[in-house]
Amino acid sequence: MFEESGFEIYESVTNEYARDGIHDEIGTPERRALTCKEILERLRRKYYEMEEMLLEQDATQR
Repeated sequence: MFEESGFEIYESVTNEYARDGIHDEIGTPERRALTCKEILERLRRKYYEMEEMLLEQDATQR
């Protein structure tokens, strides 16, 4: 494949998401990091709520 097309093979197999301009806007990476942290915090909170609920159910069943 490389012998027929040369370096164009590598140029055509790139990730397009890096070219869509997400880094052009000021503050975008920071906003994305904050959004990820907020989502992770919600997931943790939900996990611990569920774990506590299961522990309470286990204690009442004994």
